[in-house]
Amino acid sequence: MKSVRKMLPFVAAFVVLVGSVLIARAVHARPSDVYPVNTGPNQNGIVYTVRVFKDISSVVVIDGKKHARRKHLAPGSYSYDPQTTRLDFAEPLPFDDPIVHVEGRAVQPEQFYIADFSGAESELLVLFKDRVAIAGYEYVYDADTHLITFRSDLHPEADGNFHITFQTEDGAGHAFGNWRRKDLDTLSELEWQWMHQTQGAPLHVIKLRTGVSDRKLSKEVGFSVRLPKGDSTFLSETMEDMEKHVSVMRWYNDADAVIECKTTPFAEISAEDAEMSFTRTWERDGTFYRLGTNAENRAAAEKLLSSVR
Repeated sequence: MKSVRKMLPFVAAFVVLVGSVLIARAVHARPSDVYPVNTGPNQNGIVYTVRVFKDISSVVVIDGKKHARRKHLAPGSYSYDPQTTRLDFAEPLPFDDPIVHVEGRAVQPEQFYIADFSGAESELLVLFKDRVAIAGYEYVYDADTHLITFRSDLHPEADGNFHITFQTEDGAGHAFGNWRRKDLDTLSELEWQWMHQTQGAPLHVIKLRTGVSDRKLSKEVGFSVRLPKGDSTFLSETMEDMEKHVSVMRWYNDADAVIECKTTPFAEISAEDAEMSFTRTWERDGTFYRLGTNAENRAAAEKLLSSVR
């Protein structure tokens, strides 16, 4: 069984994106020519700003679990490489789950550095003003420098919704941008439409519903939803014979697990996946539920199950 993050390739990045927009607005007021970025250590512990800055005016490290906890870094305590957008620090970052909030003046025309991407331009999804941006006209991608450069008269941060999505060789999904929360359903539909058209992926739209009560979810999807409290919640929409099928998924970080619920029974998983995974299914009030995670997370998953039954 694939890890939860690879089962939902853009979900992790999607959640970070939404949180980043909110944090960026909350840190403090800033001049109009200064742009904010929220980032953090990648899988190798390296921090990239992604946006290319001419110079950096502020770096604040925020506790990802308690946003009120933060530390302002002195200018001499970090260094910045505008060629790669890499930030290095004189001392280890505070907090177990740090969010690095960076502000500075962006280079013109605006550029973004894709550190871990080795694919072709056609494998990048660039969205601008609620649609797919036109490669070669609104932006160009240079595979040698890993830079996306927007046309000089375009300003993605200021001109409206923009979003860039890509996958690395290990299949992990990455995304960054500044997409309004009220338009996130449109973002999800555009992402999955692009994946279907360019990669042949089945139409499968995942919509963020974190913070929405089970009562409101039940009203939206038309069936009873009763799930333990978790970290992130999504609607999953698929199409079969021109009929839409909807399920609700809730993600639990501590168990690296997902509980999904819908109105039809779940198909049995393969014997190979069964050896590598831990799954449990049950039915309540006409709704079918399934918990899924990797086998090594069994203890945490069973603890989660104890809050269900």
